Formats: sequence, structure tokens, C-alpha cells
Amino acid sequence: MFLQKNPHMFIEGFCYGVKRTVQPCQHLSRTANHHRQKLRPDEPTDLGFKLHVDHIPNGFFHKDIQVGDRRQLIFATDEQLRLLSKAKVIFQEVKAILPEEPRIQEIMSDFEAAVWKAGVQVFPEVTMKGCGFHWNQSVWRKVQSLGPSYLAKDSLYTYIRRLMALPFLPHEHTEPVFNRLAGKASTHYCATL
Repeated sequence: MFLQKNPHMFIEGFCYGVKRTVQPCQHLSRTANHHRQKLRPDEPTDLGFKLHVDHIPNGFFHKDIQVGDRRQLIFATDEQLRLLSKAKVIFQEVKAILPEEPRIQEIMSDFEAAVWKAGVQVFPEVTMKGCGFHWNQSVWRKVQSLGPSYLAKDSLYTYIRRLMALPFLPHEHTEPVFNRLAGKASTHYCATL
């Protein structure tokens, strides 16, 4: 088991005090790594690779998110998640411990207002983005919280569906269409959304 985790240290420990007449310890370490390579999955050549979770420690891999031609793999230990759940100013804390100013271009997040507010405050030059799935999830949660009258298939239902379709518009049309929809929110129910 120790050999699988750190073959070089194992070989060095094994070779300590042994007359090196056969092979230098570096060669033995390389040979051990070569044999371990046969147990590993192939190196990925593109983002369409099959993720072999059996080669990842239990509980470390959390999600494989694919949107269009982009892919994000989410990894974290239970301890990291525990700390993250308690953090109130996570962006400032992370930014403070980085060795240099981050070169973040965009932040992808769900539609939690606190996350967006913190992201804009700490990284004002960064573009905040959310995915269509999380947008629809956010709208749907709001609809469900307002009661069953929102679920009937009438003009209100159509209004909700239009709100949920906003992420599929070209970005330059999203805000004007949203404002137009907000202007059409003639009922108290639509305005609440």
C-alpha cells in the first residue's frame, strides 16, 4: 500500500545502506512508477474523457459539470466543504492568502444573491455568470414558494416559462427582454417573481 502512494520514498528506504551495484534507486523508482502506470487510466487528450472515479479517493470528487464545450470537475475534501460552509467572507479570505493578485476573468455561480454580491464586491472587474440550469432552479424554487396557484397552465405559467428561457437569448438581448417582461408583470403575482 505504501508503495502505491510514494514509490520513491519506499525505494530510498529499501536501498538505504545497500551497495548500489545493480541499479541506482532512481531507476527502481522509475520502474515502480512504470508498472503503476498500467493500473491508471489513459491520460486525457480532450475534455470528452471518461472520468474513472475509482482512481479518486472516496468523497473527494463531487461533480462533473458539462455545459457546451466546457467542463468543470469539482473536487473537495469533507474538511474543505465544512470550512466553506462556515465562511462568511470566503472571497476575501481566499484572495488574501494568494501569493499574487488573481487573474480571474469570470466567476460561474448559482443564483444565490449573497454569492453574486460578494463576487462583485471583491472582484469588481470580473464577469459574474450563472448557468441556465441554476437560473431555472432559482425561478422554480421561487414559484414553488409562492404556492400552487403559480403552477396552473395559464398566462402566468407562460410568463414563468419566458423568464426561464432568458439564459438562451444572446447576452445583449437578455436585459432588454427581462425589462420588457418586468413591464408586462401586470398582476401582483408576476411582479412578485
